[in-house]
Amino acid sequence: MYRSDRHIVEALLPVRFLASVVHYGVADPNADDAKQLIAWLKAAEAEIVAGRTDGEAVKLARRSWSAYDHAMAPYLKEEASCAKFGLIVFYLLALLEEQGVYLFTPRSPFDQAQQALYGPEGTIVELANIDAVDVSAQKQARRLLRSLQDMGYFPEAVAE
Repeated sequence: MYRSDRHIVEALLPVRFLASVVHYGVADPNADDAKQLIAWLKAAEAEIVAGRTDGEAVKLARRSWSAYDHAMAPYLKEEASCAKFGLIVFYLLALLEEQGVYLFTPRSPFDQAQQALYGPEGTIVELANIDAVDVSAQKQARRLLRSLQDMGYFPEAVAE
């Protein structure tokens, strides 16, 4: 099945966002669980660019990092906590999946990383129990989606 460069970049963006949650949020990047998360995310990226030449894969990676940097700028400027940003990403991914814009393959490397980050024992899930933080994260997820849409990504999604 043919996938345009835009669709591949759109598929890479959730990987980038989860990688940032791991990068900024893991206390010990050398711990086995952190290494496993990174391995799953690298495998997810490899799956997404499979079938493309090395040069094309590099070009697509650059485009996805550029979009990521642009989308992340407000959160870095506001010094949003990593845990709250993780919750924002959770709601963004849920929104995209609910609308059928981005479907996650069960038991794929990306799904395994997502399950590990958003499992019942995580700090991110605990934040969802704080009403003000939860409402804010949902609002910020729609803001993040609009930012991505301003760059031409996920045009079919509705930010509600």
